[in-house]
Amino acid sequence: MSRRPKRGISKGTIGALALTALVVIGLALVLPRLTGNVRLTGSQGAVVLTADGIPVMEIRDIPLLPAAPSEAPTQAPAGTVRAETQAPEQTAAATAKPKATEAPTDAPDRTLTLLFGGTVAMETDVRQSGYYQEAGTYDFAEIMAGLRGEISADLSLVSLENLVYAGRKMSTLVAPAQVMDMLKSAGFDTVALGFPKAYQYGHEGVASTLAAARDARLKTVGLYASQESAVLEIRTVAGVRVALLHYTDSVDKTGKSQMKKDGHSWALPLTDQAEAEIRAARREGAEVIVVSLRWGASGKTKPTAAQQRLAQTMADAGADLIVGTGSRRVQETAWLTAADGRQVLCAYSIGSLLEDSRDNGAVQGLLLKVALRVTPGGEAAVIRAEAVPTFTWRFKQEGGNQFRVIAADRPAPDGMDNASRTAMEKALERLRTALDGGAVSLR
Repeated sequence: MSRRPKRGISKGTIGALALTALVVIGLALVLPRLTGNVRLTGSQGAVVLTADGIPVMEIRDIPLLPAAPSEAPTQAPAGTVRAETQAPEQTAAATAKPKATEAPTDAPDRTLTLLFGGTVAMETDVRQSGYYQEAGTYDFAEIMAGLRGEISADLSLVSLENLVYAGRKMSTLVAPAQVMDMLKSAGFDTVALGFPKAYQYGHEGVASTLAAARDARLKTVGLYASQESAVLEIRTVAGVRVALLHYTDSVDKTGKSQMKKDGHSWALPLTDQAEAEIRAARREGAEVIVVSLRWGASGKTKPTAAQQRLAQTMADAGADLIVGTGSRRVQETAWLTAADGRQVLCAYSIGSLLEDSRDNGAVQGLLLKVALRVTPGGEAAVIRAEAVPTFTWRFKQEGGNQFRVIAADRPAPDGMDNASRTAMEKALERLRTALDGGAVSLR
């Protein structure tokens, strides 16, 4: 039986073992120097592995061959697109021009409606008609209830020739606070309080009257309790900047003395201030300037030469509309040509809305309704004006007089007797005569 030959270590094997031993020894010497000394550094977005003692080469140091040109740009990797460049269909909408810039259009004209009521004077007979003795209070709501459908405008103004002075005895001058509620419930939003006797009871009377109007949620003009409030006011009405100014042509002797004593010349604006303040209102950006005046002589049916001169001065200064009371009679209306060529409507007096006199001229008045068109550039022009004729109806009830203000061109109310119907018809005819040939006609 033959035996297998004995195995030995060849020379090749010995060489491989020797080389392996050298590698192990080398690693044992180098590895400790690398342990704990490896760090990552960033340079221009590249990450580089560095080790102490080993030269560092960053990506920017490695020469790059220029990329081969391509027909179309390659798509960015998913997740790297910024929001502002997300997708063509989204960016197209973001960069489209707004429609408003494609064909710009002019802003439209604006229309402003104004309404004016004549003088209200709560004299003795009228005041007593609203007194309820059992309750010990006043209520005038029914007196103007018949006008509620007539008084509707963006701005409605009425002139009151009474003070409301709490604690003072009622008189032809001093009225109860309920007069303000009557005006508010009728539809007026603003009350002109400037008249010759407005400062009769000094600052206290003025302050009390203004407080009563404020409590009734009425705005006021023409009378002021402080110098800070006696400033030019431009209010925005129906999107139009409106300056509403009110002036009185005189102050009674008692009021003038009291104003001088108090040093309150600013409390009651007078007509000699009108021109300067109208010009100031225009400089301050008023688009429409309305001037209300308590002027003229009581009982006169024609304006004086002085009134006509003042009206022309105010038109030249920039007034767009001039409306007067004071004479307690309806006077003519006219178009005035201003220095700049504008046509300015002037109603010298729209008469009385309510008083206790039964004189032929005192029982009738006007509600003046005016519409103005205002351009985007702030140019205003009257486009419509009409007058609603009013009549103060007095009748007996429960032993006392009652008063109702009604539209004279409407059917007579229930309960009106023949004598009152005849009086109303005559009042309507007098109004037609007063306005004949003027700038405004009855509706």
